[in-house]
Amino acid sequence: FMAAIFLASPFLIAQLWLFVSPGLYRRERRYALPFIFFASILFVLGGLFGYYIALPVGLKFLIDFGKNLGMSSLINVSSAFDLVFALGLGMGIVFEIPAVIFLLSRLGIVSGSFLLRNIKYAVLGCFIAAAIITPTGDIGNMMNLAVPMNGLYALGIIVAYVFGKKRRTD
Repeated sequence: FMAAIFLASPFLIAQLWLFVSPGLYRRERRYALPFIFFASILFVLGGLFGYYIALPVGLKFLIDFGKNLGMSSLINVSSAFDLVFALGLGMGIVFEIPAVIFLLSRLGIVSGSFLLRNIKYAVLGCFIAAAIITPTGDIGNMMNLAVPMNGLYALGIIVAYVFGKKRRTD
């Protein structure tokens, strides 16, 4: 099921674009292919990051925490799958930050200077999202997720400055 979601992500993003595109001008629709391409790559990279980096660190903490308290780990397939699925899907969605910022900046909704001015709110939002997505309650795992989110937001600011729609001055 999880592999199907990641393999189908280009089609899901294309369907999202087909839903949004009728409300856009013709010149705005030409961003569909780059958006679908990069959003698909970022989604898969996010899932891979969640599976290969965030998940092992989180599981190691949980197992070590239980051992330190004198408990043995009892992991069943259902709860393990739920954890892997939630973390992989959550990180896949989080890695969409630069693609969404690209789209919003090309449409003229946000600008690089706006994103830079509001960076403190974005950092707070990244830490809140990391606290929700992380499988454990410790600060190390939360930082393991929050730091890449903040990096993706910074990348999004650069993307907005480079590819953003330039506002006309009168």
